Amino acid sequence: VPMELSGSAMVGVVAKDQKRLVKLRLLAAKWTLAADEQLVEFFCEWARNTGVDPLNVVPSDVKETDIKACGPRFAKLAAFPQREIQLRVLFLQAFNRRVRQLLPLIDLSCDSDDSTLAANVRVLRGLIFSPVKESIWQTTLRLSESDVAQRPTVLVDRMGALGALSTANASPLTSRPQSPSAALSVNTSLGSTGATRSNSDPVFLQLFEQLHDVDPARMRHGERGYIVKMLGEHADDSGGPYREALDVACAELQSSRLPIFIPCPNQRDDVGATCRDAWMPNPNAAALLSQDHGAALATSPALSPNSKTRSDSADAPAVQQTQSTSILDYLEFLGKLMGIALRTGCHSSGLVLRFPQSVWKYL
Repeated sequence: VPMELSGSAMVGVVAKDQKRLVKLRLLAAKWTLAADEQLVEFFCEWARNTGVDPLNVVPSDVKETDIKACGPRFAKLAAFPQREIQLRVLFLQAFNRRVRQLLPLIDLSCDSDDSTLAANVRVLRGLIFSPVKESIWQTTLRLSESDVAQRPTVLVDRMGALGALSTANASPLTSRPQSPSAALSVNTSLGSTGATRSNSDPVFLQLFEQLHDVDPARMRHGERGYIVKMLGEHADDSGGPYREALDVACAELQSSRLPIFIPCPNQRDDVGATCRDAWMPNPNAAALLSQDHGAALATSPALSPNSKTRSDSADAPAVQQTQSTSILDYLEFLGKLMGIALRTGCHSSGLVLRFPQSVWKYL
């Protein structure tokens, strides 16, 4: 099969020669889903580094030496000769051209019983080229954006929160595994008592109490999901206060200031070549919030059932917190912030989360 041909010209050549078609089917039988996924991963990475569209690349440009240069990452492809890899690339290109046309018409949220087509696409998601996914993703985000005027406004006391965060960061974290009671002594800042708490609520909790119950549709915007006003600071939110508030909130989540995340084993024990600054969900967080902080709920402005939002603006309605607020509520709110970051661009949003690969893989 002449590799210089592509698209409809190639389809015509194959259709005219049934013997070649049978041979192609026999070659296709050698490929497993795992091998195809590795080939797609390699091909999209190779196309991105080369600066070309994977849908328009001539398959003969893909060389066996390019795969070997990647080392053991694509070990499953070593069993195939160069010609068979090029033919498989040609097949995957044709598959992606058809999928690109069909994907906008498929409801991927349907259960397998309701739509076998949607179920099959989910199984084969690893065979869809990154640019094909990206095109549909960006179109979906653009069509679901909300009006700028609908964005809520929040008031943030940044200076008080930064002072408390500096104190929390100054507290050394033990390198040994902690018992729940020991971990509690490090992470009690979520519910510390005293009248001074009103000036040092974590920024993450300030955002939570003002935004968690806001209709998410109001925060679907490509620039910023909401407007931030800093208490005691004369700054218009052209993007700076928004990013600063998220930056402080992320620093709080990845410190002893809040008990929602804890250092991952590599950070805690100072071992390993990677993830020495990574954090992971705290398995004891629910107990810390429900047991030790029960008394603090009455005194903490951010967690008190009688607390009112810091904002007097109609854009930021009061959110009353009760003892029923669970760790899942905080994690759900963090998920909303991640969703906003995906819409606005993770690098410009200020949402810096250092999770180990196992956490990102699960998400």
